[in-house]
Amino acid sequence: VFIMAIALLTPAATDVGAYFVGTFFGKRKLAPEISPKKTVEGAIGGVAASLVIIGGVYFALLKTGVLKISPEIIAIEWYHVIICALLCSIFSQIGDLIASAVKRFANIKDFSHVLLGHGGIMDRLDSILFSATVALVYFNLIMK
Repeated sequence: VFIMAIALLTPAATDVGAYFVGTFFGKRKLAPEISPKKTVEGAIGGVAASLVIIGGVYFALLKTGVLKISPEIIAIEWYHVIICALLCSIFSQIGDLIASAVKRFANIKDFSHVLLGHGGIMDRLDSILFSATVALVYFNLIMK
């Protein structure tokens, strides 16, 4: 559950951070032919936001004692949480860019019309698929 929480929270934190930093400070386009609104500054801001949010949540849970009911989570060193969040953030953005590239190649705007204004269900899941894979691989290979 803890690993999946990191995998689900990281893309959301990355998206929010990238949006706000990119909106206010974005100047250099990240991949203009794939996703014209994404900026390098936004991508960096997304990574920074995810590290702050995931790290903050983890330390807050440790400090409040919520994690004492789960000794296996307390046994995870803090730097593993940060490294995993960093990797999940980077790969969630890669997943988002890959989904955008697929849409450009297929010459479609959205994967579906279920979530209007969000590009469809797949646009909500593309970054999570990559993030969840990275989190599971990281914790199964490194933490085992």
